[in-house]
Amino acid sequence: MTGPDPKTEKADLRKRMREALKQTPAAQIAQWSARITEKLIELPEFQQAASLMVYLSFATEYQTADLIGRALAAGKTVCAPKVAWDRWQMHPVVLRSADDFVKDDHGINEPKSNQRFSLGELALVLVPGLAFDRRGRRLGRGGGFYDQLLSRTDLQAAKIAAAFDLQLVPRVPVADHDQPVDTIVTPHKLLRFVRKSSTRPASEPTGEDEPDEHRQFWEVNF
Repeated sequence: MTGPDPKTEKADLRKRMREALKQTPAAQIAQWSARITEKLIELPEFQQAASLMVYLSFATEYQTADLIGRALAAGKTVCAPKVAWDRWQMHPVVLRSADDFVKDDHGINEPKSNQRFSLGELALVLVPGLAFDRRGRRLGRGGGFYDQLLSRTDLQAAKIAAAFDLQLVPRVPVADHDQPVDTIVTPHKLLRFVRKSSTRPASEPTGEDEPDEHRQFWEVNF
């Protein structure tokens, strides 16, 4: 007897989360985003980062403009992802300001410039997602760009997700290529993840059948 199909489970969860986020008022998203920003800038990973990559948000997810502006004001190098569609790859590109972007042909916000930044020099990557669970597993939008980028061996940055509390679910279905995050910040929670074995980093992919005891997490309520 076979178990549930991860592709079907992912599609169902994406549909549910997109609908839940679509139904969330813009004022509520703004309020939650402001609270998340305050928590993010308190993290030592943010305070110590000389360079970071931050996504350019859709209307229904954590709004990153204020975080970008505050990072730039602090003298940090801020990048945003830009997709090379012919190679199906995503690269960090330097942002000059929080509104230094345009929509590409696929309707995705991207930096106006083409000034690439070395992936290995990033200290922090803010990772988007539709859903997360308490093992750090993430459900993206289905393109696979972040899983590809987060799996790069030259990326040594902290992998931090910003999400609303409604995006925390009991279990995110995953495949072998799916990449977890190190930290999740919501308006009311901070979740930290670490792998118990010193030979396997916390950011290494977690298989669907891996026992929970192989991955610890700390949760703090605000």
